[in-house]
Amino acid sequence: MTTSIIQALTRDRPWAGSCVGVDTDGDRCYAVRVRGGPLGLTSERVAWDDPALQSVIVTGRTAVAAAMPQCASIIRWVDTPLTGMGKARRVLPSLLDIQLPFKLEECACEFPRVERKPGGHVRGLAAVARVSDVAQRLGELRARNIDPFFLDQESLALWTQGLAEWPVHSGGAGLQSLRALVYLGASRTVMVLGRGSVFISAHSLHGLRADQVIRLLRAQCEEPGGAPPPVDWLWVGPEAAQRETIDSFLRDIGGKDPVV
Repeated sequence: MTTSIIQALTRDRPWAGSCVGVDTDGDRCYAVRVRGGPLGLTSERVAWDDPALQSVIVTGRTAVAAAMPQCASIIRWVDTPLTGMGKARRVLPSLLDIQLPFKLEECACEFPRVERKPGGHVRGLAAVARVSDVAQRLGELRARNIDPFFLDQESLALWTQGLAEWPVHSGGAGLQSLRALVYLGASRTVMVLGRGSVFISAHSLHGLRADQVIRLLRAQCEEPGGAPPPVDWLWVGPEAAQRETIDSFLRDIGGKDPVV
Protein backbone atom coordinates (compact mmCIF):
# COMPACT_ATOMS: atom_id res chain seq x y z
CA MET A 1 0.00 0.00 0.00
CA THR A 2 1.44 3.34 -0.97
CA THR A 3 0.91 6.86 0.26
CA SER A 4 -0.05 7.83 -3.30
CA ILE A 5 -3.04 5.50 -3.14
CA ILE A 6 -4.23 7.06 0.12
CA GLN A 7 -3.92 10.53 -1.41
CA ALA A 8 -5.86 9.47 -4.50
CA LEU A 9 -8.61 7.90 -2.44
CA THR A 10 -8.83 10.93 -0.17
CA ARG A 11 -9.32 13.11 -3.24
CA ASP A 12 -11.67 10.87 -5.21
CA ARG A 13 -13.53 9.17 -2.37
CA PRO A 14 -13.46 11.54 0.61
CA TRP A 15 -16.12 9.47 2.36
CA ALA A 16 -13.75 6.49 2.64
CA GLY A 17 -12.11 6.54 6.07
CA SER A 18 -9.45 3.97 5.20
CA CYS A 19 -8.08 1.86 2.38
CA VAL A 20 -7.37 -1.84 2.03
CA GLY A 21 -4.50 -2.92 -0.19
CA VAL A 22 -4.97 -6.43 -1.57
CA ASP A 23 -2.43 -8.67 -3.26
CA THR A 24 -2.83 -12.15 -4.69
CA ASP A 25 0.04 -14.59 -5.02
CA GLY A 26 -0.86 -17.99 -6.38
CA ASP A 27 -3.78 -19.23 -4.31
CA ARG A 28 -3.00 -16.84 -1.47
CA CYS A 29 -4.59 -13.49 -0.73
CA TYR A 30 -2.98 -10.79 1.44
CA ALA A 31 -4.67 -7.67 2.73
CA VAL A 32 -3.46 -4.64 4.66
CA ARG A 33 -5.79 -1.96 5.98
CA VAL A 34 -4.37 1.56 6.15
CA ARG A 35 -5.93 4.43 8.07
CA GLY A 36 -4.99 8.07 8.21
CA GLY A 37 -4.91 9.95 11.49
CA PRO A 38 -3.33 12.90 13.28
CA LEU A 39 -0.11 10.92 13.72
CA GLY A 40 0.05 9.82 10.08
CA LEU A 41 -0.73 6.49 8.47
CA THR A 42 -1.19 3.28 10.43
CA SER A 43 -1.46 -0.18 8.91
CA GLU A 44 -2.47 -3.65 10.01
CA ARG A 45 -2.69 -7.06 8.38
CA VAL A 46 -6.28 -8.21 8.01
CA ALA A 47 -8.05 -11.28 6.69
CA TRP A 48 -9.69 -10.43 3.39
CA ASP A 49 -12.69 -12.63 4.11
CA ASP A 50 -13.29 -11.09 7.56
CA PRO A 51 -17.05 -10.25 7.64
CA ALA A 52 -16.37 -7.02 9.55
CA LEU A 53 -13.97 -5.85 6.83
CA GLN A 54 -16.38 -6.80 4.05
CA SER A 55 -19.10 -4.83 5.80
CA VAL A 56 -17.17 -1.54 5.78
CA ILE A 57 -16.13 -2.13 2.15
CA VAL A 58 -19.75 -2.61 1.07
CA THR A 59 -20.82 0.58 2.84
CA GLY A 60 -18.02 2.57 1.19
CA ARG A 61 -16.22 3.41 4.42
CA THR A 62 -13.16 1.54 3.19
CA ALA A 63 -11.93 1.55 -0.41
CA VAL A 64 -9.95 -1.24 -2.06
CA ALA A 65 -6.67 -0.96 -3.95
CA ALA A 66 -4.77 -3.62 -5.88
CA ALA A 67 -1.98 -3.63 -8.46
CA MET A 68 -1.06 -4.71 -11.96
CA PRO A 69 1.81 -7.21 -11.66
CA GLN A 70 5.14 -6.23 -13.19
CA CYS A 71 4.98 -9.16 -15.61
CA ALA A 72 1.78 -7.70 -17.15
CA SER A 73 2.73 -4.02 -17.21
CA ILE A 74 5.56 -1.65 -18.07
CA ILE A 75 7.14 1.11 -16.01
CA ARG A 76 9.87 3.19 -17.66
CA TRP A 77 11.32 6.67 -18.00
CA VAL A 78 10.66 8.51 -21.27
CA ASP A 79 13.11 11.32 -22.12
CA THR A 80 12.14 14.38 -24.14
CA PRO A 81 14.36 16.97 -25.86
CA LEU A 82 12.19 19.75 -24.42
CA THR A 83 12.68 22.03 -21.43
CA GLY A 84 9.11 23.35 -21.25
CA MET A 85 6.98 21.26 -18.93
CA GLY A 86 3.71 21.87 -20.79
CA LYS A 87 5.02 20.95 -24.24
CA ALA A 88 6.87 17.96 -22.84
CA ARG A 89 3.71 16.59 -21.25
CA ARG A 90 1.96 16.79 -24.63
CA VAL A 91 4.65 14.86 -26.52
CA LEU A 92 5.36 12.20 -23.88
CA PRO A 93 2.62 9.82 -25.13
CA SER A 94 3.96 9.97 -28.71
CA LEU A 95 7.53 9.35 -27.56
CA LEU A 96 6.35 6.43 -25.45
CA ASP A 97 4.31 4.97 -28.30
CA ILE A 98 7.37 4.33 -30.47
CA GLN A 99 9.10 2.51 -27.61
CA LEU A 100 6.32 0.01 -26.92
CA PRO A 101 5.98 -3.47 -28.44
CA PHE A 102 2.26 -2.73 -28.96
CA LYS A 103 0.13 0.29 -29.83
CA LEU A 104 -0.40 2.87 -27.13
CA GLU A 105 -4.05 3.17 -28.16
CA GLU A 106 -4.49 -0.41 -26.93
CA CYS A 107 -3.21 0.53 -23.48
CA ALA A 108 -4.08 2.20 -20.23
CA CYS A 109 -1.31 4.70 -19.55
CA GLU A 110 -0.40 7.19 -16.84
CA PHE A 111 2.61 9.43 -16.22
CA PRO A 112 2.70 9.52 -12.39
CA ARG A 113 5.87 11.60 -12.38
CA VAL A 114 7.13 14.26 -14.79
CA GLU A 115 10.33 16.09 -13.88
CA ARG A 116 13.28 18.07 -15.18
CA LYS A 117 16.62 16.34 -15.41
CA PRO A 118 19.77 18.15 -14.20
CA GLY A 119 20.40 19.41 -17.75
CA GLY A 120 16.95 20.98 -17.92
CA HIS A 121 15.25 18.52 -20.28
CA VAL A 122 11.98 16.98 -19.14
CA ARG A 123 11.36 13.29 -18.66
CA GLY A 124 8.28 11.36 -17.57
CA LEU A 125 7.79 8.07 -15.76
CA ALA A 126 5.25 6.03 -17.70
CA ALA A 127 3.12 3.23 -16.28
CA VAL A 128 1.54 1.22 -19.07
CA ALA A 129 -0.56 -1.92 -19.42
CA ARG A 130 -2.62 -3.26 -22.29
CA VAL A 131 -6.33 -2.82 -21.72
CA SER A 132 -6.81 -6.55 -22.32
CA ASP A 133 -4.30 -7.34 -19.56
CA VAL A 134 -6.00 -4.88 -17.19
CA ALA A 135 -9.35 -6.55 -17.92
CA GLN A 136 -7.81 -9.96 -17.27
CA ARG A 137 -6.33 -8.79 -13.96
CA LEU A 138 -9.64 -7.27 -12.85
CA GLY A 139 -11.38 -10.51 -13.83
CA GLU A 140 -8.95 -12.53 -11.72
CA LEU A 141 -9.50 -10.23 -8.74
CA ARG A 142 -13.28 -10.19 -9.07
CA ALA A 143 -13.29 -13.98 -9.19
CA ARG A 144 -11.98 -13.72 -5.61
CA ASN A 145 -14.59 -11.12 -4.66
CA ILE A 146 -12.02 -8.29 -4.95
CA ASP A 147 -13.30 -5.22 -6.80
CA PRO A 148 -10.59 -2.53 -6.55
CA PHE A 149 -11.31 1.17 -6.82
CA PHE A 150 -7.62 1.90 -7.50
CA LEU A 151 -5.21 -0.21 -9.57
CA ASP A 152 -1.56 0.69 -8.98
CA GLN A 153 1.50 -0.54 -10.87
CA GLU A 154 3.21 -3.18 -8.74
CA SER A 155 6.81 -2.01 -8.98
CA LEU A 156 5.97 1.64 -8.44
CA ALA A 157 3.93 0.69 -5.37
CA LEU A 158 6.85 -1.37 -4.04
CA TRP A 159 9.33 1.45 -4.65
CA THR A 160 7.32 4.26 -3.08
CA GLN A 161 6.40 2.17 -0.05
CA GLY A 162 10.02 1.05 0.30
CA LEU A 163 11.09 4.68 0.48
CA ALA A 164 8.39 5.39 3.05
CA GLU A 165 9.45 2.50 5.30
CA TRP A 166 13.22 2.68 4.68
CA PRO A 167 14.03 6.32 3.82
CA VAL A 168 17.27 7.19 2.06
CA HIS A 169 19.47 9.22 4.41
CA SER A 170 20.49 12.56 2.96
CA GLY A 171 24.20 13.05 2.46
CA GLY A 172 26.91 10.43 2.34
CA ALA A 173 26.87 7.36 0.12
CA GLY A 174 23.12 6.74 0.50
CA LEU A 175 22.17 9.14 -2.29
CA GLN A 176 24.55 7.44 -4.74
CA SER A 177 24.15 3.80 -3.72
CA LEU A 178 22.19 1.46 -5.90
CA ARG A 179 19.07 0.28 -4.06
CA ALA A 180 17.57 -3.07 -5.02
CA LEU A 181 14.15 -3.86 -3.59
CA VAL A 182 13.22 -7.49 -4.23
CA TYR A 183 9.71 -8.87 -3.82
CA LEU A 184 9.80 -12.60 -3.16
CA GLY A 185 6.42 -14.26 -3.69
CA ALA A 186 5.26 -17.83 -4.04
CA SER A 187 4.52 -17.36 -7.75
CA ARG A 188 6.59 -14.34 -8.82
CA THR A 189 9.78 -12.42 -8.12
CA VAL A 190 10.16 -8.71 -8.87
CA MET A 191 13.24 -6.51 -8.53
CA VAL A 192 13.03 -2.71 -8.49
CA LEU A 193 16.23 -0.69 -8.92
CA GLY A 194 16.90 2.89 -7.93
CA ARG A 195 19.75 5.17 -7.02
CA GLY A 196 19.12 6.86 -3.71
CA SER A 197 15.45 7.81 -3.83
CA VAL A 198 15.29 7.95 -7.65
CA PHE A 199 13.50 5.09 -9.40
CA ILE A 200 15.53 3.55 -12.25
CA SER A 201 13.83 0.39 -13.52
CA ALA A 202 11.79 -2.67 -12.60
CA HIS A 203 12.15 -6.29 -13.67
CA SER A 204 10.09 -9.46 -13.45
CA LEU A 205 12.60 -12.22 -12.62
CA HIS A 206 12.63 -15.94 -13.30
CA GLY A 207 13.25 -16.84 -9.68
CA LEU A 208 16.20 -15.47 -7.74
CA ARG A 209 19.04 -16.19 -10.19
CA ALA A 210 22.38 -14.55 -9.53
CA ASP A 211 23.45 -14.44 -13.20
CA GLN A 212 20.28 -12.63 -14.26
CA VAL A 213 20.54 -10.10 -11.42
CA ILE A 214 24.24 -9.44 -12.07
CA ARG A 215 23.44 -8.54 -15.71
CA LEU A 216 20.83 -6.04 -14.54
CA LEU A 217 23.20 -4.52 -11.99
CA ARG A 218 26.02 -4.20 -14.52
CA ALA A 219 23.68 -2.20 -16.76
CA GLN A 220 23.88 0.52 -14.10
CA CYS A 221 27.66 0.86 -14.33
CA GLU A 222 28.99 4.36 -14.89
CA GLU A 223 31.29 2.98 -17.60
CA PRO A 224 30.93 -0.14 -19.78
CA GLY A 225 32.60 -3.03 -18.02
CA GLY A 226 32.92 -1.08 -14.79
CA ALA A 227 32.01 -2.36 -11.39
CA PRO A 228 28.48 -1.68 -10.09
CA PRO A 229 28.19 0.70 -7.15
CA PRO A 230 27.45 -0.70 -3.69
CA VAL A 231 23.99 -2.24 -3.46
CA ASP A 232 21.54 -1.77 -0.59
CA TRP A 233 19.29 -4.85 -0.62
CA LEU A 234 15.70 -4.71 0.65
CA TRP A 235 13.69 -7.94 0.81
CA VAL A 236 9.89 -7.92 0.96
CA GLY A 237 7.01 -10.27 0.22
CA PRO A 238 5.65 -13.47 1.74
CA GLU A 239 8.82 -15.46 1.00
CA ALA A 240 11.23 -12.82 2.32
CA ALA A 241 11.48 -14.75 5.58
CA GLN A 242 13.29 -17.58 3.76
CA ARG A 243 16.74 -16.45 4.82
CA GLU A 244 18.48 -19.55 3.46
CA THR A 245 17.36 -18.68 -0.08
CA ILE A 246 18.45 -15.06 0.27
CA ASP A 247 21.78 -15.91 1.90
CA SER A 248 22.54 -18.45 -0.83
CA PHE A 249 21.76 -15.84 -3.50
CA LEU A 250 24.00 -13.24 -1.85
CA ARG A 251 26.83 -15.77 -1.65
CA ASP A 252 26.39 -16.45 -5.38
CA ILE A 253 26.43 -12.74 -6.12
CA GLY A 254 29.58 -12.30 -4.07
CA GLY A 255 31.24 -15.30 -5.69
CA LYS A 256 30.53 -14.11 -9.23
CA ASP A 257 31.08 -10.41 -8.67
CA PRO A 258 32.73 -9.52 -5.33
CA VAL A 259 31.95 -5.82 -5.73
CA VAL A 260 28.20 -6.36 -5.45
